[in-house]
Amino acid sequence: MDAAGIPLSEHDSLKTWLDASMLALAPGSQVTQLRDRSLTGADAVVTNAATYLQRRINDLPVVFLQANKSQSLTWTNNSNAVCKIFGPGMVVSMQFTAFVVIRFSELSKDMTILSAIKRFSLDDLFEFRISMERGVHEYKMRTIVNANSVSTHSAKMTAESRFVILVLAHDGSALKTYKSSSATPLEQIHGMNGLDQYLHQKGIDSNMPEIDHVSLGCGSNGHQTKNCLEAEVAEILMYDTLLSMLDLDRVAGYLSRKYQLEWTFSTG
Repeated sequence: MDAAGIPLSEHDSLKTWLDASMLALAPGSQVTQLRDRSLTGADAVVTNAATYLQRRINDLPVVFLQANKSQSLTWTNNSNAVCKIFGPGMVVSMQFTAFVVIRFSELSKDMTILSAIKRFSLDDLFEFRISMERGVHEYKMRTIVNANSVSTHSAKMTAESRFVILVLAHDGSALKTYKSSSATPLEQIHGMNGLDQYLHQKGIDSNMPEIDHVSLGCGSNGHQTKNCLEAEVAEILMYDTLLSMLDLDRVAGYLSRKYQLEWTFSTG
């Protein structure tokens, strides 16, 4: 962070920083691309052209993604810096921290927030979504390595139609989701880091392939999009490292101040 408490665009681990407030468009304009504020240059393509809406949160704009048009922010090609966050390599070495300021305009049965996959294959992926469980919309994490799947969700972390700060973090052996607080994450210890004796007995190498499709807004069954969001997105930051709790709180604190959103700190 700089002296004003703003993330450093030149930070080595910051692989993309998308900010709707950097767009200079007329209200209702189509958005086909979001330029990366980091020095990486990992711009996002807006699949099927989303809509620019002004003054949606603290007098700041958003990009509106519509589910019925299968609109999403995407990064493709295995040489893209964002795709490289998620593979290739051993799962134990996969570390990342992703922040998003978002409001779900409508809540449906299944909606994909963020997915990282190898196209035309469902054997390996990281996925963060909203799922209807027992009549409640819950945040859900799914990890698949070599066709072995682990899913985690909890009624203690539910989704509502309001702007929130969400953080998804991975330390090599576990995924954590933070919502409006760094104190009480939803945790998935997936056990697919290659260190588990049971996995060795099954012959699983816990190696992620090259990832060539990362999407915020839609999922995929390998050949077509599905489970798309109806949502307003204000800002996204993705780091290819597990930020310390202090740094996680600092970045979330920047977003909290900018958008006047709740964030409960676990650090001083």
